Amino acid sequence: MQLHARSKHPSLLLVCLVLTLCLSSSAKGQVLVHTVKPGDNLTRLAEMYGTTVENLVALNGLTNPDTIRIGQELVVGLAPIIHIVQPGESLWTIAHAHGVTTDAILRFNDLPNPDHVLPGQRLVIPPAGGSDAAAVMALQGMGRREELLWPVKGGGIISSLFGPRQDRLHKGLDIAAPTGTPILAAADGRVTYADWAGTYGMLVVIDHGDGLLTRYAHASAIHVKVGQQVRAGQHIADVGNTGRSTGPHLHFEVERSGEVIDPLLVLPAGVGR
Repeated sequence: MQLHARSKHPSLLLVCLVLTLCLSSSAKGQVLVHTVKPGDNLTRLAEMYGTTVENLVALNGLTNPDTIRIGQELVVGLAPIIHIVQPGESLWTIAHAHGVTTDAILRFNDLPNPDHVLPGQRLVIPPAGGSDAAAVMALQGMGRREELLWPVKGGGIISSLFGPRQDRLHKGLDIAAPTGTPILAAADGRVTYADWAGTYGMLVVIDHGDGLLTRYAHASAIHVKVGQQVRAGQHIADVGNTGRSTGPHLHFEVERSGEVIDPLLVLPAGVGR
């Protein structure tokens, strides 16, 4: 099946893509399915799985989004895999092992040099290769758009990814680093919060305009004030272990137009390990 990202019928294209993935042995386990329970609606499911109502409608070919039924199985996402590069691996061997194309991995990770991957580097493996991956990126918004700077000086180590956690959504990306490591503003903006915030601990919130917000939680110290204008890369706080936290790390959230999104979609690839 040949799929093209510029189809005039994106809903049909995505449904065909999902069916292709469901039937493909190489994509086993990559399609996320939710069985509708009493009280579920598309708005609640979109919040739970970090997507949008529009995506859910398109993925499932729904004609009336208000009439989902208990027991109905809905596709709620096409889940990429995170691969940690091992010594001796190349981009070709990684692509072959996961049944995708090297081009698809290059697209998802913005790799400047396909011949140079490092042991310990984290790569996002897309849910399908070639043109299928291009269709998913274009129509479901899973493609990486590097808009923000990495928020921890020196990189740190990704300790927990964005996504569902049992019956809740983990709304951010956790980046482990020693206490006191500088936390950096991911983009220019204005500080709208800089104080204690319950389970977030010491929290900084920056409004970047155009509906884009970033949150920086569990800090040990804050170096900015509400109303202050900050520049991308500016030292705004220090990594800590405040609030509900199991060790020193930055919990980093990105919100666009009132909805949280996976920070890895808008952060540089291959920085945190």
